[in-house]
Amino acid sequence: MYDMTRDGNNLGDITRIKKRLVIFFLPLGLMFLIIGLIMLGIDKKKTALCIGETEGMVVEIISRISNNDVGTSKTYAPVINYTVDGIEYTHKSNVYSSPSKYTEGQIVGVHYNPDDPSVMLIDGENGMKLFYFIFIGLGGLFTVLGVMIFFFNSTKQ
Repeated sequence: MYDMTRDGNNLGDITRIKKRLVIFFLPLGLMFLIIGLIMLGIDKKKTALCIGETEGMVVEIISRISNNDVGTSKTYAPVINYTVDGIEYTHKSNVYSSPSKYTEGQIVGVHYNPDDPSVMLIDGENGMKLFYFIFIGLGGLFTVLGVMIFFFNSTKQ
């Protein structure tokens, strides 16, 4: 004989799982998407403000050692000195690479904020943009996944 209560419980289990997936993916996706867009907006604003141009010199290469499951890796970031209106500024980059993109003594282009010359960008340094787009991409993916699960009708009536 066919047991209807068993199928009813399976439908209830599917509905609960579906709700949990939506509750997980939708807020997580929106959070990643919003954080990524905010970070990208801040970066674009900084880029728009840094309209002054000068040259700087790489005065030091800083190394950082990271340990992970695969092993140890060493990455490098430049320290740049540049001068604006007779005042010398020093900037330690937050963008690390391996191998180093720079050498000590190398001359690099610098864009700075004329209102606050300590705020600057090194020409061609886009390392953080990848990070923003990863956040936006994952946020978009998780949000679409959450919406699809929400609207997907897993039970045929």
